[in-house]
Amino acid sequence: MAAVEAVSEFDVREDGEIVRIQLETRVGVFNGAALGNSGQEVIIELKGTDARELMDRIGKSRKPLAAVRGVHVLPGEGESARLLVQLRGPSEVLDETIVAGGGDRSRWELVLGPATLGQERPREAAVLSSIGLVGHEGRIELQLAGNRGLVAEVSFEDKPPRLLVDLPGVGHKELVAVARSFRTSNPMIRGVMVRPIDKGSSRLMFHLAETSDLVAGSGALEGDTGRISISIAPDAAPARMVAGMSALSRIRIDELVGRLTFVLPGVDGSRVNAYTVDDPPELIVDFLGWTPNRLDAAVAGFTSSHPSVRSARVESTRLGSGRLIFELSGSSPMIAKTFDVAHSELGGQQKTLTLAVRKPAPGSEVPATRVGRDGRRPDLRRDLHDRARPVVVIRPVQLEQEGYWVRKTPPVEIPKGAKTLLGLFRQAMSNDPKYQVAKSDLDANQEAIPQARAGHLPTASFDYQHVSMYQNILRASNPTFSTGNSDYPSQDLTLTITQPVFKAQALVKMNQASLAVEQAQVNLIASEQDLILRLASAYLNLLAAKDARELAKAEREANEKQFELARARLDSGLGTITQLHDTEARFALTEAREIDASNKYDDALQGIKEIVGVDLEDIQGFRVDFDAAPPQPASVDAWVQASLEQNLAVQSRNLAMEIARLEILRQQAGYLPTVNLVSTISREDSDGSLYGDGQKVDNVELGVKVNVPIFEGGMTLSLVREAMARREKASQEREQEFRRTERMTRATFQSVEASARSLAALRKAVVAQDGALQARLEGFKAGVGNILTVVDAYRQYYSAKRDYLQARYDYLVNRLRLKQAVGTLSRTDLQDLGTLLKTD
Repeated sequence: MAAVEAVSEFDVREDGEIVRIQLETRVGVFNGAALGNSGQEVIIELKGTDARELMDRIGKSRKPLAAVRGVHVLPGEGESARLLVQLRGPSEVLDETIVAGGGDRSRWELVLGPATLGQERPREAAVLSSIGLVGHEGRIELQLAGNRGLVAEVSFEDKPPRLLVDLPGVGHKELVAVARSFRTSNPMIRGVMVRPIDKGSSRLMFHLAETSDLVAGSGALEGDTGRISISIAPDAAPARMVAGMSALSRIRIDELVGRLTFVLPGVDGSRVNAYTVDDPPELIVDFLGWTPNRLDAAVAGFTSSHPSVRSARVESTRLGSGRLIFELSGSSPMIAKTFDVAHSELGGQQKTLTLAVRKPAPGSEVPATRVGRDGRRPDLRRDLHDRARPVVVIRPVQLEQEGYWVRKTPPVEIPKGAKTLLGLFRQAMSNDPKYQVAKSDLDANQEAIPQARAGHLPTASFDYQHVSMYQNILRASNPTFSTGNSDYPSQDLTLTITQPVFKAQALVKMNQASLAVEQAQVNLIASEQDLILRLASAYLNLLAAKDARELAKAEREANEKQFELARARLDSGLGTITQLHDTEARFALTEAREIDASNKYDDALQGIKEIVGVDLEDIQGFRVDFDAAPPQPASVDAWVQASLEQNLAVQSRNLAMEIARLEILRQQAGYLPTVNLVSTISREDSDGSLYGDGQKVDNVELGVKVNVPIFEGGMTLSLVREAMARREKASQEREQEFRRTERMTRATFQSVEASARSLAALRKAVVAQDGALQARLEGFKAGVGNILTVVDAYRQYYSAKRDYLQARYDYLVNRLRLKQAVGTLSRTDLQDLGTLLKTD
């Protein structure tokens, strides 16, 4: 067969940390190789080779290796193929040889070692200056900024799910200072902790909402600033295969205007996570819960019908689920992901996944691989990541004890000044009373933890007493006792230390305190989302008021001209008094509308000031018009389900319910005994006594004190009943929040959907009314119509334009409300909105 004749041997071997890749081919088949993806992939270009036959040959000889994550065969252009060897960590080229064999054969060998071996110069001392987080469709990207000596060592913990990022050379105090400024409301990140590793290194620990997998990690150098990007996506272990389970049946690619559509039928019962990456440009589709072999048949029969899609291959995620990867010719951001249900050829229903990505722009294509030509030795060292750049290293580490919590709010950098929406948001965070109340509430609730911890810690008290005694002994039954007056001082010093041994109420109180702090954190994030929505709504309301004022002014000026024209026509005998009065009445109404619009504009300015705290000058409108898009996915049930799981108000009510449940346990613990270890050290020093000379006595006591409550007048029973009633109240409030959230999500979803459909129709109405106005003006000039039809045409035109502009603002506000309903509203949305506005 062609593949057997072209490639007679392929082998990957390990020798400690050294990896050797050996390839024997017919002369002219080996076309070059490259090391990419920050040293984690070797791409070998082969000519005159059938990809499917080569895949069969490689598959039979493949063996598991600790340093190799996978070996794949990718079809190339024409009669060519590529071998992709994926490594588990960054590597560098130690040696490469190409020698002639017997007959028409040649042998190529590549020797790789870890990127830290053979380092020519020491790296700079690591400095970390900022931590950021950016959410993408289906994945999140952690961004670390510092100097060129920055190194991040990444690993995962599954129970509970955590992302661990070790930062060698970054001290604990330095990391704490940077981590305090980290903010995120991404639902995938539940909390962040800091932990010292040793004297000069620290660890960031991100608590995740679910188990995850590393998608990509890279370093970049911008001047003296080094940046590390760590991209992760949700992951899950595959379910056990059962007879009759569905599989991906085929793959189809369609091209629409400016987009590529991937149609994947047969994905019933799967959780699909799709996203794109830029380096290298790929579309990745994770079928969480599926085994990879459920994708093999579709990929084996796939042949790309579009030059922008070079190949498809199957891999597995970190936990073993199937991963489908499409290699693209250039960067192609995700546009949409939808599920459609259709009747299959065999009867029944079949679910089809449709993914849309933007078509790579001309000139954005990247080469499939960087290869040598005509037997030349390719310079693989050039393809290594620059040693001056920051490095991402993947290595396993053990989970250790946590440090402290860092509060969560979105990570978008806020510029200074008030010319942009984010600049206004900066001022609002400092000046808005409602947000400041939530911050103060968090600060107050954070003190609950040390207060609850105090119930477990020892207490110490010191008592001092000085007494002057004056005695007059008149008679003593014992003749040895003297009679008469005497006086002497007496001093008592007592130090008491109490260490609680068993105190059930204090144990429950600690759990309550942690939940109270978490609830306050959720409430602060909810308050920030509310501030984002209020600020954006107020800003758009100001734009709408400005548009209304300008339209009212233009309509008044147009009617004023028509009124003057009607008066002139009456004076010349061409018009009637009725036309003059009717025109004057319409002109007066436009004056009233202009006054009302001006007042509403002033009130809208005050609405911004109420939030930001400062006066705002005049603002600009949109840079360009925009097309409204309906929500994705198009199913309201998916949005409702997400809101019930992610809405911050619902999360706060869930925490309140748990706190109320623990309160019952805390009050019931009042029936339990308490055990304390008590130590007392005392000194009694007296210069005299009734019996003669004074004395000095030191006492040391150490004992266990057990207190068993028997009856406290029914107080504990009453407190338990009160706690149970409050739990019932919390339960009803949670149910009320569930229903309110579902109703709000459905209504907002329908509003966004309706706005997206109606906006295009309203735009057409404006164009039509403008045409009607021009036609009536021409008709009036030609003597066909009268002046009242022109005035009415002006009114209808400005009314249609006012409705259209208002609908644009309503659509944008409803989009933000829908994101708030599912708990994903963030500063990024303000940033996206700001790109539409003339804020420069």
